[in-house]
Amino acid sequence: MAQAQKIVIDELLCFVSNKIDSVPASAIVQLCVSTYSPSQIEESKNVLFKIASSVSSSRKITRKNEMKSKHNIEDIIKLFQESDAITTVFVAADLSKLPPITFDSIDVSNLLNGISSIKADLEGLKDTMTKHNTVAQTLADSAATIDQRVASLELQQKPADVTPHATRVLDNNRNTMPAVTKQNSYADTLVNNFKKPDTTWQQINRKRNNKPTGLIGASTTSTIRTIKKVPRPRTANVFATRFDPDTTEEEVKTHLVDVLKIEVNVEQCKSKYDTYTSFHITAQCEDPSVFMNPDIWPEDTYVRWWRTPRQPSRQHDDADS
Repeated sequence: MAQAQKIVIDELLCFVSNKIDSVPASAIVQLCVSTYSPSQIEESKNVLFKIASSVSSSRKITRKNEMKSKHNIEDIIKLFQESDAITTVFVAADLSKLPPITFDSIDVSNLLNGISSIKADLEGLKDTMTKHNTVAQTLADSAATIDQRVASLELQQKPADVTPHATRVLDNNRNTMPAVTKQNSYADTLVNNFKKPDTTWQQINRKRNNKPTGLIGASTTSTIRTIKKVPRPRTANVFATRFDPDTTEEEVKTHLVDVLKIEVNVEQCKSKYDTYTSFHITAQCEDPSVFMNPDIWPEDTYVRWWRTPRQPSRQHDDADS
């Protein structure tokens, strides 16, 4: 769990802690000495050394000469640089008490390094964008080529609606020679052999079904009287197996009636082995497919439509007799 940070109001310590990484130490000393009184500097130094006493072994030196303010600020900066474990956050209650930062106080070398880094990043971004534009142009050219080839194939696949091209040569008597038809190239022959039929999905469906499909009206605003569709009951014929050997017909019937809300007939089938029980189930309902819903059947049971057992042939019976 992260340690809770303590907040202390001190404008001088707030300024030094926030500017120590971006402003030269000499500029911080000059700004603080010209902004704060010696007593304020001494008080802020005492506050910082008291807070850092538990995480730093630096000894506090009492300055007494005329340069004590300068040395005290240097001691504060040194303690901040050596004690990374200080978790206290210093804030300013009055922003007007913070020293003003001018261009003369900025570390020009750091600023130039930052500008150089930004320029390098911009050059890298420019190269990346150039490569992306080249790739995009290549893709566009490839797409245009593909479109042209597809259009050419589509034109070749259309049935000819004019007579083949022919060359006509006039003789000296200005008589017209019979037309000579051009021979198709090998590529044209392949395209014509694999030409797709010009049919629609409606035509395909009509060919498959041999009759057009119908629809059911759904408008509720018409005043024309109609006859409501009467549901026609259909027979559901189902085979279900893999029940426990002790399962009875009544248990299966009760379960299906409760789930489907229809009347069903259940007849136990003769099983090949005594390790399971099978049932033949019939019912009259509008939609027999409800019996193929796996959610209505117990887990691990097997259900399919009923298949009438094959009867032995008559010739086979006569031969046996």
